[in-house]
Amino acid sequence: MWAFVKSFATYRTIRMAAVISSALTLDSLSAENSTVTVVGTEIGQSDAGNWLVIDGGVYSITGVKPQTDRTLLTLTSPLDAFSRPLELAEQTAKQTVGNFIVQQLTEHWIECTDTAYALPYLTVSNLDTTAFSPPELDNNDCYKLSEYARLMRRSYRVTVRFSDGGDELLCNISTPPIEAHNISFDDGKSQLQNLDYSASGAAKLTVLCDVDTGEKDDDGEPIVSRQRSTWYLAEDGAVSQTVPARRASGTWDTISVKKLEEVETKVIETFAKNKTNHKLEFWSTLNLNVQDNCTFYAYGEILRSYISYKRKSSEDSRYYYKSGELATTATEKLRGVIK
Repeated sequence: MWAFVKSFATYRTIRMAAVISSALTLDSLSAENSTVTVVGTEIGQSDAGNWLVIDGGVYSITGVKPQTDRTLLTLTSPLDAFSRPLELAEQTAKQTVGNFIVQQLTEHWIECTDTAYALPYLTVSNLDTTAFSPPELDNNDCYKLSEYARLMRRSYRVTVRFSDGGDELLCNISTPPIEAHNISFDDGKSQLQNLDYSASGAAKLTVLCDVDTGEKDDDGEPIVSRQRSTWYLAEDGAVSQTVPARRASGTWDTISVKKLEEVETKVIETFAKNKTNHKLEFWSTLNLNVQDNCTFYAYGEILRSYISYKRKSSEDSRYYYKSGELATTATEKLRGVIK
């Protein structure tokens, strides 16, 4: 296997090296590193920030560690190359998540007026029509496109994928269908590596929203009416204002929302940010996709979750998966087994 270094400025291949070993993150809901060890030391410190194409995938080089006869490379997802803080411009009422991401990539990278940072070789296509949800802004009223894209994927399955197109870097935005799988750890196809349980994460939200009544008090100040609503998270990740038959377990939190029409959006995004309630890691010959729903059979009990991480190593023919981004709960018996 060979690894090809492509210039961040031009996307032209500038170096190549034979691969000794690799542990590649094929997909993940979070920012994760990959590692590759190549023959020789031709790939050097100056290549940090360039692209690396290996085994059909594209990665961003973030670390280069030369050794006597080899070099260890640390890689991240191409999405992390788009982490410059950006200001948020006003959006139209018909804006969509996918189109917003296209516009940001086009304005701030593809057609960037500073040619030192422009990426004219980036080609973006979009099939997503999810209604726009604005990014959360930091203390400087800025946001990072990489963080926004990951939150939209967790919340609405809007997925940004990069691939190598020869002389261009391809970016596709879509909302892929979700498949369901039954995973057993005694059928010879999948082997359980680790299973932990944590009670963190919100499962119920009280939402407060102050609404302008259109009236004013004696001092001329607007009179507001506080609207309250309660939202619940189900085991399968569904969100509703009625108590679900199979509730997720977790904390009962309270959040404030500025506009009544933004309540449901903020609820979905708040639940999507839940800390992991399950950390299930396993090896498998099955080729699963991140965000596929899975029903796991472990220790004689059932756990429902979805794939959050997928890795392939040169040392093993199987895939390595993590599941645990969903705020669901195991049965009480399973919880007792893994205390």
